[in-house]
Amino acid sequence: MLFDDKAVREMPLVSASRIESEGWPCVKSVLSQTGRVAITEDGKVTAFVLSIAEYEQLLPEDRPKDLAALRKRFDARLAVLNEPGAGDRLRSVMDAPVKPRLEGTSDGTKCSELLGGVYVLGRVPSMFEWIRLMREGLPFSCMDAFCDRLGLSLPQLIDEVGVSSVAIGASRQSGKLTKEQSIRLLRMARVVEYGCEVFESVAATRDWLRAPNISLGDVPPMSLLDTEFGAELVRRAIRNIEYGLPV
Repeated sequence: MLFDDKAVREMPLVSASRIESEGWPCVKSVLSQTGRVAITEDGKVTAFVLSIAEYEQLLPEDRPKDLAALRKRFDARLAVLNEPGAGDRLRSVMDAPVKPRLEGTSDGTKCSELLGGVYVLGRVPSMFEWIRLMREGLPFSCMDAFCDRLGLSLPQLIDEVGVSSVAIGASRQSGKLTKEQSIRLLRMARVVEYGCEVFESVAATRDWLRAPNISLGDVPPMSLLDTEFGAELVRRAIRNIEYGLPV
């Protein structure tokens, strides 16, 4: 059994949140939020589990090509997945129908929390109020709050999303972000909000956004959030993970 890029793309993709909702939480730690698995026809798991983040951190020349090499690294995961009935339970999760959910239908509560919540914004803004706030410029405190929630320093965030440090410095002095900075910050917050629904935590979403992603040109998803088109690609990748679709 060879393990190459094509094989990886063809393996099933399973959302850890979906598995947990089906009553098999032990898989969450095995998959490291999202992983790829191979299942034999008799329902036994005989391959391995490799999280997307782990795989993408390997250079092409370092990626193991055979199952024997993989087993040396993932014996513990194989042991868990090869428990009696594990394959059948995972297969039932993968084959279960997914309830449709409209992306972006959140009431914005999580997004508001990411940007400082009531303490900074006064209340949870409605969709129309978000538009007004972006036009007028969000309080600079929203940027500080977002960095704090993600566990990143302001210089790290500036570097990863390609914002001018000079412009950010000017905004800090004025106490308010520019319209463009506000739009970009809210765009990032909305993506993180959606990611939290799928990956179940800010930390897991942050780690996924910062890790190079094969399906997104082998760059960190975070680096694409400076444009709406890039953000849409990132949202699509998250949606595919949520619904177990190919990426």
